[in-house]
Amino acid sequence: MIQTRKGLGQGKGKGYKNMLQVDSLVHARSRLGIKSVQAIPKLNVNRYMGKWYQISALPSWFQQGCDNAIAEYQKKGEYIKVTNSCKDKYKKTKYAYAKAYPVNSGGSKLEVDFVGGRIFTGDYWVLYTDYDVSLVGTPDRKYLWILARNKVIPQYKENKLIQIAKQQGFDTTKLR
Repeated sequence: MIQTRKGLGQGKGKGYKNMLQVDSLVHARSRLGIKSVQAIPKLNVNRYMGKWYQISALPSWFQQGCDNAIAEYQKKGEYIKVTNSCKDKYKKTKYAYAKAYPVNSGGSKLEVDFVGGRIFTGDYWVLYTDYDVSLVGTPDRKYLWILARNKVIPQYKENKLIQIAKQQGFDTTKLR
């Protein structure tokens, strides 16, 4: 459930070009009144651990052909062990394993490493949680997940999370 971020500086001049593109995007968003994505100030990591069912998400290449996605989190010292699973088109369970590291003092912004060595990581920001349902996204607004402790949630809870995502500038029309 985590994106892979491409590194800056690959090839001659690409790092500078990428920084300019990001800078231009940030300035364009601020001129349009679109604020930066905001994670919650503090995450109670111990309460967040355990099993979460994916209720809906923005489409992503790494979850293509996956149904019934589940994320399981387990605290392991300085990191969180991540086990993602889903069913492929043949109903076979597929797994992806990672380590998540908090990158802010509140623990609500995490850097997730599926490869090892923290070279290629993805962002995982908790945008809302009541520890029964959660909204998780990335600061570039490319990825978004609605997660819950149960496989089904009341419509009003899902609507609340969708509203929060809209307020954060996510395109919720593509949620599936």
